[in-house]
Amino acid sequence: MNRDKKFALALREVKTYVWNEMPEATLSFVGLFGSQNYNLDNEDSDIDLKAVVFLSMEDVIRNRKLSKVVDFYFGKVTFKDAWSFLKEASKGSPNTLEAINSEWSRWYTYTLLSTKGFKVNKSALAGLFNAHLKKYRKKPFKGGYHIYRTHHLLKLGAASYYYNEDFNVPPVSKSDKEFLLGVKEGAFLYSAAQLDALEGSVDRIMKGYKYKVDKELVNNVVKLIKEWYIFDKQKLG
Repeated sequence: MNRDKKFALALREVKTYVWNEMPEATLSFVGLFGSQNYNLDNEDSDIDLKAVVFLSMEDVIRNRKLSKVVDFYFGKVTFKDAWSFLKEASKGSPNTLEAINSEWSRWYTYTLLSTKGFKVNKSALAGLFNAHLKKYRKKPFKGGYHIYRTHHLLKLGAASYYYNEDFNVPPVSKSDKEFLLGVKEGAFLYSAAQLDALEGSVDRIMKGYKYKVDKELVNNVVKLIKEWYIFDKQKLG
């Protein structure tokens, strides 16, 4: 089954779940994060999604939040309410912004579309890089391809990118993909010199870096969310 069909079936399951388990909520966004975004998946790869809903007005008045992970047959779905989602996006959360910018994302209301304007927090990406690097130095593991992936995200200053067989965007190349697939399957191992070089590169990228929250964009999204609750007219269908 190809990636598009898998995603379509997963979307249907998520919409059905929201309809049955959250009848008072409105689904706003579903986005994919994980190996599919990097063309590093295989037939057995899970599809992990982030889903955002507008809770009922009663829930908002009572200041209720939503943050839970639900297991589906295709993978895991992390559900967030709109306010919690905005908080994560505004902080430059790599996983959240990856889902927002994924080619496999669907928007069901206009309200949160502008969150695509948030920049990834390189400090958070560097934290992920260092955590994977430390773990890999102790013992190589299949998920070690994230070391290279997060390094490239830092170099690109991006939340996500997609490996394309026909069009290579520096520093991403077909050879990179083949290497990462090898790491993922345990066929290739990083050498100590490679790990040292990647670590040194990240240190140089992060020198003097400080993430700044885009307060103007935050205020704009807050305004749109409030308007949604007042007018409820921004549905895409």
